[in-house]
Amino acid sequence: ETIYQKWDLNTAILSGDTMFAIAYGRLSQCEPRLLPKLMEVFTTTAVEVCEGQQYDIDFERSNSITIPAYLNMIRLKTAVLLAASLKIGALSADASADDCEKIYVCGENLGMAFQLQDDLLDAFGETELFGKQTGGDIVANKKTYLYLKTFEQANEADKIQLNNWYSITPGDNSA
Repeated sequence: ETIYQKWDLNTAILSGDTMFAIAYGRLSQCEPRLLPKLMEVFTTTAVEVCEGQQYDIDFERSNSITIPAYLNMIRLKTAVLLAASLKIGALSADASADDCEKIYVCGENLGMAFQLQDDLLDAFGETELFGKQTGGDIVANKKTYLYLKTFEQANEADKIQLNNWYSITPGDNSA
C-alpha cells in the first residue's frame, strides 16, 4: 500500500519532499573531496527520474509511443536509480572513472531488466506473490513494453480493439 493510497496525495508529496531533503542531508555528511561528484550524480539522477515520470504520465494520454521512447522512459524513471546508487558506491570506494562508468551501465541494465520484469508480472503475475493488482498497468492505461509490442504485431482490427480497451477509464463499463 502506497502513502497516497493509505493517506492522500498531499501527504505522499510531502513525504517524498522530506525523503529528498533527508537524502541531501546524508550526502552533506560525505567526505568533502567526494561531495562534488556525489552531488552531481545525485542531482542528475533526481532530474532524470522526474523527466521519466513526466514521460510516463504523457504516455498514458498518447497513442503514438514507440518502443525506443518507452525504453528511454523506463531508463529515466527506473534504471538510473539503480545505476546512480551503484555509481555513488563506486565513487565512495575510490573506484577508477572507468570502473564507475562500467558499474553505472551495469546498474542501468539491471534497472531496465527489473522494469521489464515488472511489466510482465503486472500482466501475468499472481497478486499474492507480486503484491500489486494484476493488470494495474492496463487499468491505468500504461503503455508498457508488452502493450507496444502487441500493438506492433497486431493487425488493423486488433489495433482498433486494443486502442478501444486502452481508452476506457476505470469504472467505465461502456466498452
